[in-house]
Amino acid sequence: MTMKPYSSIVLTAGHENFLAPQDNLNAPFQRASVDQLQSSFDVARFRLGAGLFESRGPSGIRNVADGFTISRSITRNIDASASYYQSLSGPGPRSSYLISTVRENISPKLSLLQVINRTQGNTTFFFGGSYTVNRFSVSVDYQTLYMPFLANPLVTGIGVSLHVKLWGGFQLNGQTFRSPDGKLRYTASGSTLLTPNFRLANNEKQAPKMGDYIVRGHVCDERGSPIGGAAIQIGEQTVFSNEAGEFFLRRVKPEHLAVTVVAQEFLTPLQFTVVAAPPTVTAAPEESATDVVIVLRPVVNHKR
Repeated sequence: MTMKPYSSIVLTAGHENFLAPQDNLNAPFQRASVDQLQSSFDVARFRLGAGLFESRGPSGIRNVADGFTISRSITRNIDASASYYQSLSGPGPRSSYLISTVRENISPKLSLLQVINRTQGNTTFFFGGSYTVNRFSVSVDYQTLYMPFLANPLVTGIGVSLHVKLWGGFQLNGQTFRSPDGKLRYTASGSTLLTPNFRLANNEKQAPKMGDYIVRGHVCDERGSPIGGAAIQIGEQTVFSNEAGEFFLRRVKPEHLAVTVVAQEFLTPLQFTVVAAPPTVTAAPEESATDVVIVLRPVVNHKR
C-alpha cells in the first residue's frame, strides 16, 4: 500500500511471501515473509528516505534491518546519493553498509556510475553505467537487496541487464537477479507486439472506417532525437510512437482530448521523465492539424 498525503511525501507499507527450493528438490519449498515500512520526502532540494524491514524465515529465523538514503541533483546531468543499511537483530553477525553513488548523464545514450562501498572496515570501488541506442541497451548497476532466507539478509552486488531489438517489434531481454536465498540467477525473455491483420474473403485487406479528424505529433529527447515506442494516451486511446518518433490518431469529430504520457507502457527498455507535453490536443482536419511535440528525458533506474 502506498500513500501520498502531500506531493513531496510518499509512505509505503508492504507484506511479501517467498518460496525457495532446497538442495533436495524432493523436499518442500522453504517459506519466508517480509514486512516493510518505507517513507521518502523532499526537503530543500534533497530527497530523504528511510525504511524498516522485518523477515521471518525457516526454523523461526527472524531478522530486522533498517536503511536510510539521501540524494540530490548536483547539476542537470549529475545526481549524487548516499545510503546506509544495517542489520539490527538476527542469528547472523551484525553488518552495515555505507554506500555513496554518483551518476552522470553524459548524453541521452550514455550514463556513468561511480560507487564507493564501506562495510565491515573494508572499502571497495565500483564503476558501472548504461549505454543505449535505438536497437541496443546495456546497463551495469549496483544493488543493495534484502534476502529473507539468509542469516544476514542484507546483500550487495552487481546487476547487469541487456535489451536487444531485432526485426519488427521483437525484443530480446537478459538480466541477472538475486533470488530470495541470495544466489545470483539469470533470466532471459523475448517480447513483441502483435496486431490483427483483417482480410476479406477475396484476400484483400479490410479498410477500417476512418475518421476525418486527426491528432498527429512526434516524441523526441531534448536534442531532437526521435524516441520510438513511447506510449501516449490521447483521450481514451493509447498510441505508440514509431522509430521516427511519430504518432497518429484519427477521430470521427473535432474535439479536445487530454494527453498523458504513460511511462509504464513504453515499448522501449529505457525510462523517461517528461520535459514538455501539452495537457490537451484538438483533433482537426488533416490539412490543418498541427504537429504535437512531446519532449522526454532518459533517466537511470535506481534499484534498492
